[in-house]
Amino acid sequence: AGPDENGEIRQIGNFGSDVKDSSAWVTLFKQIAPNESEEADIEDVMECSDLRERANKLLEVAEELDCRQFTTANDIVNGYERLNLAFTATIFNEHIGITLPTEDEIERLYRELEDLKKRCLDCNKKREELEQQVASLEAEKTALLSSLEDLEKQVKDKSDAVVARGIDITDMLEQKNAEIARLKALLADQDTDLATKLQQLEAGLSSFKDVENDLNSKMQSNKDTISSLEGQIQDLERATKDLQDLADGKGQSVEDMKKQLEEKEKEIASKSDIINNHTQNAEQLLGSHA
Repeated sequence: AGPDENGEIRQIGNFGSDVKDSSAWVTLFKQIAPNESEEADIEDVMECSDLRERANKLLEVAEELDCRQFTTANDIVNGYERLNLAFTATIFNEHIGITLPTEDEIERLYRELEDLKKRCLDCNKKREELEQQVASLEAEKTALLSSLEDLEKQVKDKSDAVVARGIDITDMLEQKNAEIARLKALLADQDTDLATKLQQLEAGLSSFKDVENDLNSKMQSNKDTISSLEGQIQDLERATKDLQDLADGKGQSVEDMKKQLEEKEKEIASKSDIINNHTQNAEQLLGSHA
């Protein structure tokens, strides 16, 4: 198998028509004798567009590689299988594609092999350590997963409790808000009632002031009356004194003066009763408006 002139990989089924374009042998030379083929300008073969020229160029490369026998350019182009097969066998006889190593190369390969063995032992040791670490990590992972499950359960329980508590708090807040609303309404009613009572009180105070003014006027009138009566009593007292003086001196008889004195005393008592009545009326008036 090898790439054709378009660079595509194709399988070789015979040594006739499948190899007449020389591409299969170009690939073969590159694989079994890469250095020698490159020195013989193997790449120039496929640059020839004419198949015969290409076959001649291929045979020139084969000659430089000491493997040109039995075959001509015409044999390749015409697809003579037996001759082409003999040409292929000659190539493999001269270039089997295997190069035996030298003693230095063998020694180097042994050193590389020992180094690889040592590396393999180190890798096995590290692999065992890694397996132990992995096992430890797996155990930690299992413990962490278990702890995580416990935490998730605790979080769920607390979350459920918080939700339930939140519902209780919401109910309490609603009750408190309703109570506050009721108290506000009651306070508003009390404010209205208080305003009404204040208005009534102000009206009562205004009426009381009118009564007070009327009472003061009557008190003043009573004071004037009492003052007048007191003046009359003083006059009567002076008259009584005069009668007493007369009783002690000359003039009228004793009986007449006694009668006059009794009349004056009755008049004084009557005046005193009038004063007392005015005083009592004033006190009762004051008491009824207190």
